[in-house]
Order: sequence, then C-alpha cells, then structure tokens
Amino acid sequence: METQDDAREWKDNWIQLRKLRGGGQASAHHGQSKIDGSSAFLKILNQQNDCERRARFHREATAYETCRYPGIPKLSQSNTHKHADLEFKLYLATEFVEGPTLTERINQGCLSLTEAVEVLHSLLQIASYFHGQGWVHRDIKPDNIILGMGFYRRL
Repeated sequence: METQDDAREWKDNWIQLRKLRGGGQASAHHGQSKIDGSSAFLKILNQQNDCERRARFHREATAYETCRYPGIPKLSQSNTHKHADLEFKLYLATEFVEGPTLTERINQGCLSLTEAVEVLHSLLQIASYFHGQGWVHRDIKPDNIILGMGFYRRL
C-alpha cells in the first residue's frame, strides 16, 4: 500500500472498527483498510482548520515514515502531505499494536522488577534511536506507551 494518499478524508480508504481514546491533537480509531483489509491505528486531526496543527501533524506522519525501528509503529497511509490544502481532512494510519497501555498495565497492579526493567530498557532504546534521527517526541507518557503482545512473549 502506498503511504501517501490523495484521499480527501480517511473514510475514502478506511472503515472504523472502534473508537479509541484520543488526545488533544487527534481522535483515535482502530480501523481496517478498504483496499487490503489490513488493521491500522487511525489518527484524525481534531482542529482541521488550524494551519500550525496541520503542519505538526504532517511532521508526525513524516517521523513515522522515516523512523524504522522495532517498537515504533510503521506508517501505513496518510494524506498529511496535503496539509496546506484545507479541503483535505488530515489523517494518518499506522500499524495497529495490540496490547495494553503502560497506564492500563500499572492499574492492574505492580509491575514485576523484570517487567519494569524490560519496559524501561525498551523505551530508552527507542528514545535513543528516535532522538539520534533528530526527532523529538512531544508527548511521552504511560497512556501513549503500548505494551504490544510481542513484549509479553519476550518475558
């Protein structure tokens, strides 16, 4: 699937399977591609008429497309390259990572020492790679850290 999409909005190529908890910048959904049936995490920009937010959203999509490292979801598709054209309702789709957030896992009870060390080690490796590429993550917090099923297989 081509990562750059000229669709005017996400509904042209994606089906919403369920709404997820979003953030201040975008709404979040678990989606499925109409093209190949693949599963994705869809982010849809909330303030579509804010030019600064549109440009920031494009930078986010570019980071996903550029940074190839285990633990960083891969960009599936985005129309953010059209951020200067307000006729486009910006979205991006990344691979869907199944698993609890770090917040959800902590709310289940204390992490074991092994689990805490593994999470911290993985996060430090990802952050080191990301920052080494010249990118800065503006919102690292437990709600944004997904402990994918691969994480649990490693323990």
